[in-house]
Amino acid sequence: MEEVRSLISKPFAINDNVFTVFAENGNDEKFTSATLYVPKGTKSLYQQTDRRKNFQNIVEMGDGPEPGKKVERRTVVEEGTGTWCGYCPRGMAFMKKAENTYGDRFIGIAIHGDDPMDIGGNGVSFTGFPTCFIDRTGGAQGIGLDVSIVGDALAVPTDIDVTVTGTWNADRTQVTATSTIEFLSAKQGCIVVYALTADGLRHSSWKQSNYYSGATSYANDPYMKPYTEAPNPITDIEFNHVLVASSYSGSTNLASPFSGSTAPATSSRTAIR
Repeated sequence: MEEVRSLISKPFAINDNVFTVFAENGNDEKFTSATLYVPKGTKSLYQQTDRRKNFQNIVEMGDGPEPGKKVERRTVVEEGTGTWCGYCPRGMAFMKKAENTYGDRFIGIAIHGDDPMDIGGNGVSFTGFPTCFIDRTGGAQGIGLDVSIVGDALAVPTDIDVTVTGTWNADRTQVTATSTIEFLSAKQGCIVVYALTADGLRHSSWKQSNYYSGATSYANDPYMKPYTEAPNPITDIEFNHVLVASSYSGSTNLASPFSGSTAPATSSRTAIR
C-alpha cells in the first residue's frame, strides 16, 4: 500500500478537455457525471487533485461494482410434485432435460407435497401438479417438455451477483449457509431464501404414480422413455432435486433481507436425512 501511495502522492491533473464533446456550432457539452475508479486507500488523494470536481463519484476499487463487470445469470425453477401424482413423471423429465441443457445455470428444486418427502414447502404454494415457479416471477406455470422457458429466463440480464457457500456440522445434521450479494446497479435490497436439495433419494416404500406407463405418444422422447417403459406405479425410482430443508419455518422466512450495495447473511437449518 505504501508503494501505491508513493506512486500517486501527486495524482495527475486531468485536462478539462477529457470531459468535453466539441460541437461545430460552438455549443460544446461537458460531462460531469463520470465515475473515477482509483486504487484502494487513495480516494482522498484524488479528491485533492486539480479538476477532481469533474468526478462526482470517486470509487475505490473493492468498495463497489467494478466497471464493466458482468455476471452470468442463473435461474431457479421450483417444481411442485408428489409421488401420488400420475402426471408428475413429466415434471421429473422436464427437470432432467433442463439440467442437461443448461448445466449449473439451472437450479432445480423439487418441492414435494402430501408424500414422504413433503417438508412443508418453501414459501410457495401450488394449485396444480406438476407446475413450477421460475425465479418466483408471475404465477405457477404448467410443465411440458419444452425447456425453452428456462432459456428465456436465463436471457434476462441480471444486476445482482450472488455467492453462496454451505458447511456441514460434524455429524452432518445441519448446514450453515452463508451468502454475499453485490448489487451491480442502483438497485438495492432483496429477499433471500435458502434451499437445500438432495439427489439420489430412494426408499422401498416410495412408489411413484405413473400415468405414462405404455404411452405411445412419448415413446420416442429420451426423457420420457424411462417412464413410458416403467409400470404404474414405479416401485424402484430415484428422486432428484428434492427440497430437504429451507430457511422457512411454516410461512416465515428466517433469512434476513439484504440492503445496501453489499451485505453478508447467514442461516442455519437442520437438514432432513
